[in-house]
Amino acid sequence: MERTVFWQGAVASVAAAFIVLAGTPSEVGAANTDPTVYEAHDYGPNHMSQASNPAAYLTLKVPAGRWVAWARLQTYSTQIRRHIKCTLTATNGALGRPSPAAGQSAQVTTLAQDEFDTIALTASIKSLRSQVTFALRCRDESSTQQRGNVDALQSRIVAMRLSSLTQTQLQNAGSSSSAPSPQGRSTSPAELTVGYRTSDLSIPKSGSPQTLATLALAAGLWSIRTSFSIVALSGNETGDPINRGNCRLVLATNTSPVSTTADAVFVNIGDPGHDEDREAYYLDTSGALGTPGVVKLQCWQTVGQGELVVRNLRIAALKDASLKIGNASTGSVSSSYGRGIPAVRYTRTQAAFQIPDSPETIVGWIKLPAGTWYVYAKLDFDSTSIVCHLGVPELGEDQMDMVGHELVLGRVTELESFSTLGVSCERIQGSGPPIEISYVHLTAIRVKLP
Repeated sequence: MERTVFWQGAVASVAAAFIVLAGTPSEVGAANTDPTVYEAHDYGPNHMSQASNPAAYLTLKVPAGRWVAWARLQTYSTQIRRHIKCTLTATNGALGRPSPAAGQSAQVTTLAQDEFDTIALTASIKSLRSQVTFALRCRDESSTQQRGNVDALQSRIVAMRLSSLTQTQLQNAGSSSSAPSPQGRSTSPAELTVGYRTSDLSIPKSGSPQTLATLALAAGLWSIRTSFSIVALSGNETGDPINRGNCRLVLATNTSPVSTTADAVFVNIGDPGHDEDREAYYLDTSGALGTPGVVKLQCWQTVGQGELVVRNLRIAALKDASLKIGNASTGSVSSSYGRGIPAVRYTRTQAAFQIPDSPETIVGWIKLPAGTWYVYAKLDFDSTSIVCHLGVPELGEDQMDMVGHELVLGRVTELESFSTLGVSCERIQGSGPPIEISYVHLTAIRVKLP
């Protein structure tokens, strides 16, 4: 019997990471070989202070081991031009300098009153003797005093246990290197390579894509998630304060591209002191490399004279043992690669499409057998009048009003039979022309609960 579940996930240009499902073993063997995940959430609101070292408002403790955690939160402000910084950290109580990959920060500036922004963060750590604590904290970095609400909402951390964790500095454009050797057991059910940058990367002014950083990958199947901020360092607001451009992921072999554009976002950043002079971005994809290759972050500025940089870049690449790729418009699988654990399913829409004013419209699907799955989704569109939901009706919903590129994490639930998960959205303000959605991605990783 097939069951349909509507995962309604938010986002304008949303990186939505919904999530997860539990159940019985099916297509890939015993469930106890799946990667283990832990999760914690806090729907808030959690007020952001202007203290220089704010306390964590959400933590997740996990046993000793190799770990990666993905966090998602929504910021909300009733004031314009509030400068917000949120950080995810991984600690184990050890003294000394932690790995740069053990934390990530993201920065946003509010554009208008009653604005929502979504932030995605990644942290990874190897701690074979001590338990690990993942912590999420946010700060209002504005120089002016708060005169309204500046809050963190609908925050979630999902941590995945790994058998192999490799952390490496991302290479500059033009650098060449081989894929790093996995650090851990060679028979790993969950191999992760994390590339990080500790310094800014300048975005060139150009009419064509420019490679900023590359992460070398071995041949195989990969699911990739990338998060970063773009910040304006200079510019003349009294002239034209707007700077526009694009960023995209390219997954390619060393001899030819596998995907010209695996994922892309439109960039719109103001000069310093202007609205939205710093924003957080998220990209994801899944694909197969027949021979060794790379994942590239490419960004280029097409409008404006301001100086833009990519800050706090992280690329997390999970090596899949089996990967099924399909069409998010139907949820059906079109290509199948490999067998074993981790088992990943990935669907994406093939072209831009429009949704009407009403009723609520399903914009993407993914079909999954019974089991426990960590599911995340991304939608890309630009509208101030959209609301999307994430949730299983009997468990309640997370509702968000979104603008821009957003990430939404979901919850853990049980799929007792083959099910179809859908993402739905609708207009929430008045009426107007149909809203165009550029694309929808849905990714599901089979996991187990502790």
